[in-house]
Amino acid sequence: MITMYVFVPGIPAPQGSVTAIPYKKADGSLGARRIHADSKTVPWREKVERHIREEISKSNVQFVKDAPIGIFLDFFFPVPQSKVKKKTGYPKYPTTKPDIDKLGRAICDSFMFASGIDDSVISTLQMNKKYVSDISKAGVEIYIKQSEQEYEKVEG
Repeated sequence: MITMYVFVPGIPAPQGSVTAIPYKKADGSLGARRIHADSKTVPWREKVERHIREEISKSNVQFVKDAPIGIFLDFFFPVPQSKVKKKTGYPKYPTTKPDIDKLGRAICDSFMFASGIDDSVISTLQMNKKYVSDISKAGVEIYIKQSEQEYEKVEG
């Protein structure tokens, strides 16, 4: 089993909708320029990708192309001042945007580009969003586990 841990500091950014804008290339063929709905998506994905690549290189991990991968994500956001109450403190879990599925999509795509493994092998994806009072602790903890493929017996 392969296990890898990566912490990426910063404010997590979602990977939302992408708009394709067609244009004519110099050779006359058509191309499409992709524009992300959130301008923070590309820099965040590049940062995540860089951290994953560094950890793969440092730990000499080699992922197998057709073995199942589990990705476990804990996203940490700085608590907004408007959420802090003198008597009760602040809530543990954000219930506001960004959507957790879009946060996860950015991480999974970054993993795919950093590792060269297609994200279709991700068989488990578990995610949490939490608030932290210290902005220096904002970011995402990424646990990646790859195990050998298991097989079920065919009845009959």
